[in-house]
Amino acid sequence: MKNFLKSDIVWESRKEILVSPHPQKITPLVHSCQKDPEAPALSLINQDLLYLKKGNSGPEKIVLSLHKFPAIIFNDDDIEERTSRWVNKCVKKFNPYARYGVEHWKNPHAKIFYIRKQKEPGKPKEEIYSNSKIVQVIKTYWELGHEHKFITEIVARRANDCIVSITEPDYKNLNKNDIEDIYLLIMNGKVPDYADTGLLWSLSVFIRSTVIWERVHDFQLGIESYQQKVNLTAPTITFPGIEEHEMFSIIYEPVHGIIYKNSKKEKRVMRHSEIHKFCDATLNRVLEGLKSYNNDVKYRYEQKDLTKDETEYLKLFEEEIEERLKYRRQMRRWEMYVNGRPLGSRRERPE
Repeated sequence: MKNFLKSDIVWESRKEILVSPHPQKITPLVHSCQKDPEAPALSLINQDLLYLKKGNSGPEKIVLSLHKFPAIIFNDDDIEERTSRWVNKCVKKFNPYARYGVEHWKNPHAKIFYIRKQKEPGKPKEEIYSNSKIVQVIKTYWELGHEHKFITEIVARRANDCIVSITEPDYKNLNKNDIEDIYLLIMNGKVPDYADTGLLWSLSVFIRSTVIWERVHDFQLGIESYQQKVNLTAPTITFPGIEEHEMFSIIYEPVHGIIYKNSKKEKRVMRHSEIHKFCDATLNRVLEGLKSYNNDVKYRYEQKDLTKDETEYLKLFEEEIEERLKYRRQMRRWEMYVNGRPLGSRRERPE
């Protein structure tokens, strides 16, 4: 696999700019928890994907992005077009201990037991998924296994007064906001027995593994955390004859997607399944134009004869972009929860 960052763009330490051509040496970055200022600076480049693939049990320890300085948000336009060398073959087999965030545990039986629990199907998503906020943790039940506490049930109350029962295998099927709500209730001192039950530890393991996973499976988050490699293939952004299509028109061949213009007013295509491969600046620009276009079609300002399916597809595209941008903001917050950085005075989840 080719190096993700050694391409047309290069990251300059702690600055929100992109420069070219790339330097001969990697820009150094001091470890965030490095106490000795005279100690050698660690590399700027992170290897979260290598950690997920091989684990961290070898002689050379892999420093994860969570252990370095907070990620910088890159707001530059069309970054996805300036990365000519992506990982051209996705990694499909991962180290299970690294994937579930328990690779550093000393007890091998606890690792196996935890992964077995996480792989259980849990409750159906439609049964426990909700957009209603969790406002109270009523009771937490746990069991001790292999010197670790494992959550067997969390009884919580939602803002709509609904009582919900959650187990650890349910984490993956919950609305990610639920995980954040419970975590912030603990941080705000509203769950007094969290230390005795191991609830905070349980949430932290899940949050940490999720953040690391998303850092190498989302283009923008991979850039912000200076990943050496990401587990993505290059997006399809153009094809022969693209200039013949109008803005925000839906195409079906040779790819299925919508037409947009980049910052240079060049026509590009964005596929619904590849939204996560585009940077924030591109998505925000497409979202703004798509909202305007959808409103023009709705109120007949745009003289387009769109079918009901085409109208719904454009609306779905708009919603998916909004969800991706919202999810990235959430992952940036989650990073603060598991790396020891201060949360600040506002400890509430944005609505």
